[in-house]
Amino acid sequence: MTQSQLVSVSLSLNGQDHSNSFLEDLFYDFPAPQVRQLYPSAGPAQSGGHTLVRGVGFIETTSLKCRVGVSVTTAKYINSTFVQCITPQIQPKAYSAAVLALGTISPQVLPQTFLSYPVQGYPLELSLDGQTFSANSLQYLFYTTPQIDVLTPMSGHKDAKTTIAELTGANFRDDLGGSMCRFGSIGTVKAVFMRNRTIRCQVPPVDFGRTVLLEISINGQEYEDHTSVTYVLWARRPD
Repeated sequence: MTQSQLVSVSLSLNGQDHSNSFLEDLFYDFPAPQVRQLYPSAGPAQSGGHTLVRGVGFIETTSLKCRVGVSVTTAKYINSTFVQCITPQIQPKAYSAAVLALGTISPQVLPQTFLSYPVQGYPLELSLDGQTFSANSLQYLFYTTPQIDVLTPMSGHKDAKTTIAELTGANFRDDLGGSMCRFGSIGTVKAVFMRNRTIRCQVPPVDFGRTVLLEISINGQEYEDHTSVTYVLWARRPD
């Protein structure tokens, strides 16, 4: 079968004689979808996110689903070539002391049914009916959340345009779409990868002084701040 079509269904008990009554044009038959590309092809294990799936044979149905490993998630139809898949959280969040001390983020409470899985790659598949998944799949890689231990400097003037902050920590990488920084959801800047324990980000100017959390993205899309530190943007130079 090469294209979608409505078909009729009848019942036989012996494999030869079919019932006189049948379901006419009520069963929708379609070719299996093919998954060709994921963007991004990786995401954070402690947060989850979404990925754009490119392929062929996509159809808008009420049962459209994605499966990443053993987790079945929601899918959003865009067109016959693109579908957006939700990627699940597979590890509980681990919060830094600085984040908890700031008090602006409530620690996540996971349901008792939550299951943790190893941080690794898992096949991503697509289903048009919520039951039968694509014969082919692509690997979606989960990565460990980057951890920020030291931020230098930890403060600067809100109008500064040349301040460079150096982040020292763990789990930094530049092979999954490009590391990005965001200071309290104010401005997104490209991170300069130095090594797996050090990156640098230019601090963007803001309209008013405040204390913000530094957010990091490894895949250029999903930002995380629960293992971060604070940066103080002061309105006037301290005495």
